Amino acid sequence: MEIVIRQLKAHGFHHITLAVGYLADLIKAYFQDGSRWGVKIDYSFEAEPLGTAGPLGLIDGLTETFLVMNADILTNMDYYELIGYHRKHGFVATIGAFERQS
Repeated sequence: MEIVIRQLKAHGFHHITLAVGYLADLIKAYFQDGSRWGVKIDYSFEAEPLGTAGPLGLIDGLTETFLVMNADILTNMDYYELIGYHRKHGFVATIGAFERQS
């Protein structure tokens, strides 16, 4: 998760909300408010696993463009470029995908 947070910061993201459930206390103790990485981190607590999109209903203020992702997937994708493409075309949703080579 730290690698992903560092990548997001490098691509211009300054506010991150982590949807946490399992090991929430440990994750919050480590990342705290995010200032160590130069970002603001908020937490949305799931009483039970809600999947990838489920926690969105628990997060207030999602009125502007935002990025949803799993924090355990490492990629060299340029997140800033992805958001720029999304905004340029005025899409409702944009999905980043990659065909896995066996």
